[in-house]
Amino acid sequence: KRQVTVNGISGFVAGRTLEIDFDWQFRVYATVSPGGTFSASFTVPSKPSGTYYIQVIDLTTSLVVATAQFTVIGAEITIDPDEGPVGTEVEISGEGFNSREGITVEYDGAEVDIQSGDDETDSGGDFEDTIIIIPPSTAGDHDITVIGDNSNTEVTAEFTVELSLIHI
Repeated sequence: KRQVTVNGISGFVAGRTLEIDFDWQFRVYATVSPGGTFSASFTVPSKPSGTYYIQVIDLTTSLVVATAQFTVIGAEITIDPDEGPVGTEVEISGEGFNSREGITVEYDGAEVDIQSGDDETDSGGDFEDTIIIIPPSTAGDHDITVIGDNSNTEVTAEFTVELSLIHI
């Protein structure tokens, strides 16, 4: 989960209660210190890639007293291992997809079966322990792509197929 801390460094009215919103959705309250500063942390909600605003609202006046831009960098995946021979079991984990959406895994653009583990994201847009088997392919670099079924979010990682010699 992505935590963000909002710091008001000067000029806020001491003792006031502030509402901090992310993309106009309430996240947390903060109280301004005697020195006119505040600090508050919250978890960034699952959102598609893009720029969003954090709004600080003074609840006494109902006015927006500060704004800041926040960029959500989209989804990410990790693969383990990232190299091996054909037939290697690869574990994929990901975050930043839509909440509770199915996922599809492709190898060089062709769908591959998920052998075990998550085949959909949790309420936070994350999945883990998704296992695929590297299909027959040439030695070298190949793309493993995870696609969110609802969001069409696509994230790719590179897997390197190593030569495997078989003695007959």
